[in-house]
Amino acid sequence: MFSSFLMYSNHYKDTFMLKIDFQKGTYEIKGDLVQENSNNLRTYFKTILQHDSKIVVSLKSVTKMDNYVLDVFIELYKMALATGKKFRVLKNVDKSLLWILKDPRLKSLLKS
Repeated sequence: MFSSFLMYSNHYKDTFMLKIDFQKGTYEIKGDLVQENSNNLRTYFKTILQHDSKIVVSLKSVTKMDNYVLDVFIELYKMALATGKKFRVLKNVDKSLLWILKDPRLKSLLKS
C-alpha cells in the first residue's frame, strides 16, 4: 500500500499539483484533478486496485476538477466492480465542486 504520492508542476518545481495521502483507510487527494494529471491518477489507483479490495477516495481538499478526471473515476469504478472490488468517492467536497455530486454517472460510486 502506498502511503503518499506527489506530482509536481512542470513549471514550478517547488509546487505540487496533486498529492495523495493514505490515512485511516481513505486516500485523501489534495490539489488539482485535471486532464494534465489524470493519467497519473489512473495509473496510481489501478496499481492499488491490484493489491487492495477496497478504495475510498476523499475529494475534500481538491481545488479543481474536470470531466477527464470524472471519466477516470468511472473507469476505476467499473474496473473494481468487474473484479469484485470496491471503489468509492466520499460526497464531502469543496463548495466549488458541488457540481460533481449532481453528475448522474457518479451516483453509484459516491459514498456518504
